[in-house]
Amino acid sequence: KFHPQRILEIGPKDGQDTYRLMRLEPTTLTLLDQPNRALDAAAWLPTVHEFGRRQGVHIECVSADVTLFDFSTKPPYALIWCTGVLYHVKEQLPLIRALYDALTPGGVLVLESATIRNPLLQWFNCVQILWPFNERVKQWYHLSKNVTHLPSAKAIASWLEMAGFGYVTQSTCHAKVSWRLARTRTAYLARKPW
Repeated sequence: KFHPQRILEIGPKDGQDTYRLMRLEPTTLTLLDQPNRALDAAAWLPTVHEFGRRQGVHIECVSADVTLFDFSTKPPYALIWCTGVLYHVKEQLPLIRALYDALTPGGVLVLESATIRNPLLQWFNCVQILWPFNERVKQWYHLSKNVTHLPSAKAIASWLEMAGFGYVTQSTCHAKVSWRLARTRTAYLARKPW
């Protein structure tokens, strides 16, 4: 029943979520990804463009760093899909505020992120900083070197509320896969008030 006219997908990675989002029948789907991801996207992007053309969806590709992108240059979005991005960003609250501003009133943010790996910290409203990043950290937590700030689920919920979102709900999607995934990742749905 939800058919947003404009959708923004941040960090489309392999295009799988892109296909799912096109099923919502938007008029415009904007894909925002890091400039260094262009080669990865070259493998699946032509197929997405063709699928979008057949569905009547205008696909717009933007190659930019999400933390530096000026969202005010684009019309607002009814849905922002941001999965697997937040934990790559050091300034996480400013990003969430920028996403809030990029939404239409009543717009929805889907935000999914890796979370704190230290079991003693995961129940607190905090961020685990992994620095200096070394081989031990990489092997112990199974992370790449560009992940240095892992928020707790409570920290993400707090940031969403601080940014102004009125309806914030934590998804149980990861628990349906495995308890281990649910312990290291979280997802939220948040709505910008009318």
